[in-house]
Amino acid sequence: MKRRDKELKQVLNDKVHGSTELLDLVYNHIYQNTHDKVYLAHAIKQINNNLSHFPVILRFTNKIKALLKSSESKDIKEYLDDFVIKKDHIYQTIYKKAKNKLIKFNTILTISHSKTLIKIFEMWTKSRPDLKIIVCESRPENEGILMAEELINFGIVTEVITEAISGNVIKKVDAVILGADQILTNGNIINKSGSRMLAVLANYHRIPVFVLASRNKQVKRKTIFSNRSKGKKANNSIDKLIKYRSETFEEIESQLIRRIFTD
Repeated sequence: MKRRDKELKQVLNDKVHGSTELLDLVYNHIYQNTHDKVYLAHAIKQINNNLSHFPVILRFTNKIKALLKSSESKDIKEYLDDFVIKKDHIYQTIYKKAKNKLIKFNTILTISHSKTLIKIFEMWTKSRPDLKIIVCESRPENEGILMAEELINFGIVTEVITEAISGNVIKKVDAVILGADQILTNGNIINKSGSRMLAVLANYHRIPVFVLASRNKQVKRKTIFSNRSKGKKANNSIDKLIKYRSETFEEIESQLIRRIFTD
């Protein structure tokens, strides 16, 4: 298998990163291969077949697909260069809109791995040095641990917990902050499993739940996500009777969300 095919396969099989981080991986792969329009067409097809449930990725790949039909490689590269500039501006815009609400909070509970949240937490901590982020480890892939490592690198006080103790920990936080992989027209969102549990707990304790996500994650209708069910090898007769289930994404109702901030 050629190196670039192997790299593409790794992106398509990534089960750890959120949609924004996945978009970065897709972007990098496309950027590295702008010289080969035949391969780009093949890569775009594979990406759309596997990641079309992420609207932020589908919009990007469809734009590249359109450029492939009518533009030169240099035009694609110009679009990609401009894309990076606009993407960085998105984080700043979201934080600017949310800042007045967020700045009064000190301890935040979140889940999974979100580049959007990481970028905003980085800006947030400059105005609030005592900011503390508590991250659910996000089983079964444990991507919350990856997020915690990145936050620590920015000097942000960070703690990792299991989802199992969030019912107790949530009493000690000021707000729950979630990212989103999809924002539905009815105000619901799709995010990593465990997000709804945090939102329900927060509402019970009258703790606000905010969603921070780019508007290009908005969809007119929900795209079906591939919720993976993982089996467990039976080691004894009892295990043979147990059905293990693991779902990656879930829907969080709008009534559980105080406000959604977009760019």
